[in-house]
Amino acid sequence: MCNDYNQYDEYKRNSTKSVITESIFTMKKIDRVLCCSLVNHENLFDLDYNNKYSSREAQEFFQLFNETTGLAPFIHSKDLVFTQMSCDEVLFVLISKTETISATEKISLIQFLNSIIKVCRDFIGPLNVDTILTNITLFAEIIDCMLIGGYVHLTDTSKVKGFLSQSYVESKSPVAQSMISPPTLFKLSGSGYHPSTQSTVVPVSQSTKQFSKEEIYVDLIETLDFSTSSTGTTTCTVCGALSINNVSGSQKSVDFQLSAAYSKLIGQESFSAISDSQRFPTQGMLRVEAPPGRSQLMTYTLSTSEPPFSIEVKTNSNGGELISTVRCLVPASIRCLNVSVFFHLEQKPRGVLSIKTLPGQVLSIKEEKQAIDGVFQRLWTDSRHSTF
Repeated sequence: MCNDYNQYDEYKRNSTKSVITESIFTMKKIDRVLCCSLVNHENLFDLDYNNKYSSREAQEFFQLFNETTGLAPFIHSKDLVFTQMSCDEVLFVLISKTETISATEKISLIQFLNSIIKVCRDFIGPLNVDTILTNITLFAEIIDCMLIGGYVHLTDTSKVKGFLSQSYVESKSPVAQSMISPPTLFKLSGSGYHPSTQSTVVPVSQSTKQFSKEEIYVDLIETLDFSTSSTGTTTCTVCGALSINNVSGSQKSVDFQLSAAYSKLIGQESFSAISDSQRFPTQGMLRVEAPPGRSQLMTYTLSTSEPPFSIEVKTNSNGGELISTVRCLVPASIRCLNVSVFFHLEQKPRGVLSIKTLPGQVLSIKEEKQAIDGVFQRLWTDSRHSTF
């Protein structure tokens, strides 16, 4: 994921693929996300990201919605453009400034809106007033993760696109399937995040060129459940242990850089975290402090001067039992590997730290003509639940 607007613009110009919706793009183009009922036109939630508009936009859209039938995907009103898409019994709406949206970028807005619907539906099931209002915090976190955290990456992989066009959202808006890119899919089960069991091949991300070096991003989903202290915060220690091997399989002693990047998601409370960003021969440690009911995106940055190499990342809790493993062979052209881990922290009634995870995940790089077109394939195994 690109770090600034200019970098993303350059990435778009140099990319041989169609424009990809990433969080840095949507942060520039989307000011507000609304959801309303198709049954009674009730406003279910209104997420304002730029804090520079009054409630006029929402009121203006709902007035248009109440007066119009068969709305097109895009509605223009004065200086605003509304991008809308319906699913089941609800309607999702993105609000943007007309001056910031070009004709070609409208397709990316539709892609992003479609991905919101697909991910929300995959987490919760059929969308209606009851399911949204009873899961309002989760909805907001999902959308924030996509809009701000950027842990959902879109791709035009034909196999997954075909699967989605047959099995997922049937939009009532007149939008061609060719305009829609599928998101990475995960299913919510109990208190933990699980991948969608209906798809065994999930595109994770793409490599990007940054600062004259190539980086590959790998996403994992884990859930930390914990009880809070009297101060309302809990400290969890997460250790990352790595085994770096050469292509023949024998272990090499290669130093790497372990660091962490954080995204503030919803609410007024921000995360505080301390990471040890120094060079370790085999392992590093990360301490995370966060309020309950919040989510966090962490990125481990691993670099070596001796590619090609295979790398195994093991995430442990308090130095204890193995939680998850990622393996991939990194080609010689790649000097830096970013592993993103998305944590969702929930408050539990008992004082236990439990982690629901997906061990044994295998990632392979599908090499194409350009590293920027690399695609990861994730082969899922069963999940397990460990309590400490």
